[in-house]
Amino acid sequence: MTLKYTEVLSKDSRYAYTTGRVRALELYLLKEADFVRMRQSGKIEEVLQVLNKTFPYSESMKDIQKEEEFERGLDRELKRTYEEVRYFCPESELIDLFWLDNDFYNLR
Repeated sequence: MTLKYTEVLSKDSRYAYTTGRVRALELYLLKEADFVRMRQSGKIEEVLQVLNKTFPYSESMKDIQKEEEFERGLDRELKRTYEEVRYFCPESELIDLFWLDNDFYNLR
């Protein structure tokens, strides 16, 4: 699967590094085959094995042993990703806009 990007002609290069970094991080997203393998697995332990073998998810899921702890690992990965993207974005406040949906959901 190849991703196609729209070329934006601009002299503003503040986001050149950020754009390149995000595109590089996209390579680490779970692939369709990973989702199929997790969906076909019969137990949560098998799902955890798939995630434990997949960087960067393995770091967030390494301590998860039981089904009840699974969501905690996902939350840890979401927070790690958010902090990483916020770190290299020139205007990190813009990243906070993506977090608003999560904040709103948690308020309900």
